[in-house]
Amino acid sequence: MEYTKGPWKQRSPDSVAVVDAYGNAVAYTDTFLPKEQCIANACLIAAAPELLEELKALRSFMWGEGYADQTVTMARADAAIAKAEGK
Repeated sequence: MEYTKGPWKQRSPDSVAVVDAYGNAVAYTDTFLPKEQCIANACLIAAAPELLEELKALRSFMWGEGYADQTVTMARADAAIAKAEGK
């Protein structure tokens, strides 16, 4: 299975639309949920490619497969988590 390559982002900070690097829609979170929750869901979806990449990197690091040093790995993981949380 192949997904749309990242990075993904919200169309704007208060948007429920998630787009790829070219502005193509990846997802819409406009539902019957409160707007604030839809925006939070869009943040999480937009961070999915980075979260997947960093989870793979952490797994490689933990298994000693020669990934970058721990400081870089953790900083990138922290950035992906912050994006998912809309920060």
